Amino acid sequence: SSSSSSSSPENSNRIFSSSSDGTVKLWDLQHTTSAPVSSFSFHEGPVHSVEACAPETGLMGAFVSCSQDGVMCVFDTRDNSPAATVHYSSPPRCAVFDPFDPWALAVGLESGQVDLVDLRNSSTPVASSSEHNGVIRDLAFCPSVPGLLASASEDCTARVHSTKAGAPMQARWCGTDYEDFVTGVSWCVATDTATATPGTDLFGTSADVVLATTSWDQKLRTTAFKMAAAS
Repeated sequence: SSSSSSSSPENSNRIFSSSSDGTVKLWDLQHTTSAPVSSFSFHEGPVHSVEACAPETGLMGAFVSCSQDGVMCVFDTRDNSPAATVHYSSPPRCAVFDPFDPWALAVGLESGQVDLVDLRNSSTPVASSSEHNGVIRDLAFCPSVPGLLASASEDCTARVHSTKAGAPMQARWCGTDYEDFVTGVSWCVATDTATATPGTDLFGTSADVVLATTSWDQKLRTTAFKMAAAS
């Protein structure tokens, strides 16, 4: 079964999908057949997530995959081989690119750790956070405010981390009113925060943002972060 998908930045009709059978497949939505364009088999366990690399990296057609085999892989489809692999003691469960830095990647581990990685030196994390104590189910960088990373965990919390360069990675907000695993996080720019739970001021920026979270308790929650005016 498919576990995640990611569209190619170079061609929105091309979609990567990860699967519990240990493969990553490339699909072309313009093809009339149901067969994938390519199938890549290099992991030794279920693949939990796949993320297409940004074209600014020069890694055209490449993707990052996270597998239960304990490996995060940067795979170059042009050479049909891994360009880099990182071995973790705890399986990587999800990864997401920073929209403000095409080389920056956040990786969530089964142990609850969240790593910030630079793909140019992927073997050593730039920063890490161990504030969760359950599987990281989802990660999302804020697309409108640099330095905000949301995480969802099986410890029944959601957090917002500071990821600004040169500063320690730390949680600036923690949501704890969940009755089960937190499974998803997503950001949007706030237009009407009347129905959102107030959050906190973050980093002295001038933008207002809302974080939406999903949980196995079958509730969708939204939290509005009222940003303090920039000095």
